[in-house]
Amino acid sequence: MVGVLAYLVRVCLSTALVGDQGMGAELGWSVKDNGFVLSGFFWGYMLGNFPSGIFASRYGSRKILLASMILQSILTVLSPAVSRHGGLYAFFFLRVLLGFAQSPVYPVAQSLFAAWLNADERAGAFSIMDAGSYWGGALTLGYGSQIQNALGSWEDVFYLFGSLCGVFAVYVYFRVQSFPSKYTGLAAGVDVQQNYHTLNGGDTLVPQDNNQKVPWKKLLCRTDIFAAIIGPFSINWSLFMFLTYLPKYLQEQFRFDMSSEHNSMHILVYPYFLCGVIGVFCGCIADKCVRSDILSITQVRKIFQLIAASFATGALIFLQHSPSKTSLVILLCFAISPGGILGSASAANPMDLSKKYAGVIKGLANGFATFGGAFNPILVGYLLSNGGCPSDEQFKLNRTAALDMASCPPCKQAWDNAFTIAACICVCGCVIFLSFGSGEEIEIGDTDIQSNGISDKRHARPLLDTPLG
Repeated sequence: MVGVLAYLVRVCLSTALVGDQGMGAELGWSVKDNGFVLSGFFWGYMLGNFPSGIFASRYGSRKILLASMILQSILTVLSPAVSRHGGLYAFFFLRVLLGFAQSPVYPVAQSLFAAWLNADERAGAFSIMDAGSYWGGALTLGYGSQIQNALGSWEDVFYLFGSLCGVFAVYVYFRVQSFPSKYTGLAAGVDVQQNYHTLNGGDTLVPQDNNQKVPWKKLLCRTDIFAAIIGPFSINWSLFMFLTYLPKYLQEQFRFDMSSEHNSMHILVYPYFLCGVIGVFCGCIADKCVRSDILSITQVRKIFQLIAASFATGALIFLQHSPSKTSLVILLCFAISPGGILGSASAANPMDLSKKYAGVIKGLANGFATFGGAFNPILVGYLLSNGGCPSDEQFKLNRTAALDMASCPPCKQAWDNAFTIAACICVCGCVIFLSFGSGEEIEIGDTDIQSNGISDKRHARPLLDTPLG
């Protein structure tokens, strides 16, 4: 559920902005303005990921997740008033704060999964959560315009999704616990500590001492952690591009009517829904391979990273060759499904590397991966503006003329350039993860990490303990 809500809040702006009755046209924002405000969330999200993993380790996942959901609810509800009365820059700042508020979600999830689950259960669990994210994206991108029309205005979309976050915050308060030793929801007569031992192969995990320092130098000087950071970034670059610009791409290059009550945006449900299903399926297969000793954790993560990168790169290349609407849906499935596959690849890697510092490593990986979400809208907006692509205000004034502008070669070339950049980043990231990635537990001097229950020693390889470069 937290994955669904995260993407409802994150993506709703992408659909609210477009169309001649959308937020962008009503407020008179240009293409560059739209890219500017779309990037705001990701700047905050990127900056917030770095400390959120530390806070989750020190103060417990429950407190951090609860604060995150409350803040997301408040900021989302305030969005319409700030955009109308505060202007472009005030709304950009609010989106930065919203991104910062949502940033703990994935590091907290990794900390919870590392605490409660064995190594051969984590890819499946993380993939289920990740599937919720893509199903939330499917709902927002596919039916965002219909929801907006049903509610009456784009403002009501923010009110609805903000209220849902508030309801979930109540659930977190009553039902979520950071560690099994604090959980009181087991049946009568069941020993909590014994149950926790069963879950974690006999190891006991307790909250990190608030005064204990994170060994940053030892963590950041490891090539396996470097690979765990670059791997998700390379796939997320294109995923963030689709999350923010896919409605505009379909409106310009395939003439989808974003303002119609019967628009064709519902086809976006298929790629994102399929992405979630594929993610859950891959997670189950990955855990089964690890559990049955068919493959090591390292091999599983690298195989799924290769599959994800191959799908994404191929789709990004073929999208540049003017596909039909039928082949478009197929290519979008291949372009977006790597997000689900990633849950069994490098995105799950922080839980393999360290139970104790899983949230910290995930915070680093998510923070750097989100750099793509922060910089991508600005770069793509710049490419589209220089390519002569029309703004949403131009669509509102004269849709026919705007479509003529969008069909000119420079505008199409601008979209192709954006896809080419994304494909190159994807390939480079895959090569780095295949070369340096590992599923082995890390050992950091006196802070050796406890066994995660599944050893990867059969395929161990040397890891560098000296700075890169």
